[in-house]
Amino acid sequence: CIYYFCVMASPPPPPDPFFTLRPHTGTITCVQYVYIDDKSLILSGTSSGELAIWDLALKRQCWTQKCQNDLLSVACTISIEKKSVLSLQKGGEVKIWDIEKNEVDICFTTPNPGFCGFSLLPDNTAIALADKDFGKINIFNCSSGK
Repeated sequence: CIYYFCVMASPPPPPDPFFTLRPHTGTITCVQYVYIDDKSLILSGTSSGELAIWDLALKRQCWTQKCQNDLLSVACTISIEKKSVLSLQKGGEVKIWDIEKNEVDICFTTPNPGFCGFSLLPDNTAIALADKDFGKINIFNCSSGK
């Protein structure tokens, strides 16, 4: 009698990361890739409220801010006038940060943001945000918060 044993081949291990960006506090809750001024950047936000921009060429943070609540979503806008980062916090607070001045330019609170992120409309003038209690999508003007 000849017995054949089938040896199940193990799947290959996952690849090692090209590099890892580590100096965050808290769990990372949102990440977005952006390309500004010929630079590849990563925006990230954490459960401890840290908002950061990472320069991928340098593999280092080049801008950070501390928010009061967990961050649910981040986005970046670029216009001729300025470069801004938008953040959505767990309590529904939307902040539009002027990167060059390193300060909050506009701040407003949205009702019932849920745990979805937001989407910046293509013209960078408004955000679309899910409403967790009523099954709606609310559109807010980035200039006025209304």
